[in-house]
Amino acid sequence: MELKTEGIVLKRFTEGKNDLTEIFTKEKGKVTVISKGTKKVNSKLRITLESFSLNYYYIIRKNNKKKFFSLIQSKPLMLFENIKTSLKKLATAYFILELLDRFLQYEDRHPEIFEETKDFFLFLNK
Repeated sequence: MELKTEGIVLKRFTEGKNDLTEIFTKEKGKVTVISKGTKKVNSKLRITLESFSLNYYYIIRKNNKKKFFSLIQSKPLMLFENIKTSLKKLATAYFILELLDRFLQYEDRHPEIFEETKDFFLFLNK
């Protein structure tokens, strides 16, 4: 299954040797993506895996039995740089990400929640 979609990074973590990122996508809802070599300083994909960044992702999953998608390509759309300049904005953004992570089920599509979250981050970034 191939998926080309917008997504907002919820969180990033390591499990064994794998770099994993939970992304709230417009088309598929919350998904987990495996990315190889993205912790390296010179990785081109690294910036698109930062928390609360809005990006365009190209991800694949070879079959539906696999839990994770693999990151093939990504392009930053909005990094929300101004959020990082204020502790209050930063705390609010992380709180929203935590709520989304806790209450959204995997691969449960919610395009309206995605658009509201995107609009909220755009507002917070002002």
